[in-house]
Amino acid sequence: MRWLQKLDESAERVQDMAQKLGHELYRGLSPESSAYRFRSMVTACSACNDPERCDALRAINRSLAKPPGFCRNKSRFRNG
Repeated sequence: MRWLQKLDESAERVQDMAQKLGHELYRGLSPESSAYRFRSMVTACSACNDPERCDALRAINRSLAKPPGFCRNKSRFRNG
C-alpha cells in the first residue's frame, strides 16, 4: 500500500509544481501523450530522495519562476 501512497503524493507534487510554475502539463498533447508524460513525471518524482525539500519549497512559494535544480522533472518543466 505504501507504494500507491507514494505515487499519489508524487502526482500531487507534479501537479502543484506545474501550477506554481505556470506550466500546462497537457497543452497540445493527445490524451495518450498526456497520460504518458504525466506517468513519466510522477515516476521520476517518486524516485526523488528528498521529497520533503520539494514540499517545503512549494509550501512557502505561491509561484516559481523556474523549477528547482534538485527537481527530477526540471527539464520536462522547462521544455514544456
